Amino acid sequence: AESENKLEQATELYERSLELADSLNDSWGMQMALSGLARVALEQARYKQAQELAIRAIDLSSRLHLRHAQVKSMMIAAKAREQLELPDRGVGHLRQAWKMLTPDDDIDFRQQVYETYLSAAIAADRDQEVMQLRMEAPIKPTSTEQDDSGS
Repeated sequence: AESENKLEQATELYERSLELADSLNDSWGMQMALSGLARVALEQARYKQAQELAIRAIDLSSRLHLRHAQVKSMMIAAKAREQLELPDRGVGHLRQAWKMLTPDDDIDFRQQVYETYLSAAIAADRDQEVMQLRMEAPIKPTSTEQDDSGS
């Protein structure tokens, strides 16, 4: 009950932030509020709303050249699509997010995108994509890859 109250409070604050940013024509503030609302909606299992909010955040992030924020919003949209059991399982968003990463990005962030992408591609039966992705893997092997190799 306490965590649900905190999520409701977060929603109210993000909605207020979105209203203020919109009234000021503050695209950066709008992107941050939309991203926050998408994360909360995902946490509350409101997957359709999470996907819609994340897509709006992706669009603003792209226009503002906020690559890292765009990748994070793509991850939210993909997780929502996976929970909605849509045929692509969010693979399209994750493929795009993966391609946007650079070797200079934090390895843990790259690992998080990789593992989410790999999991979605496996769930969507994208065998060719899974093989290609494993060849591009970051430094750390995932638990899925360790299980496959028999270690």
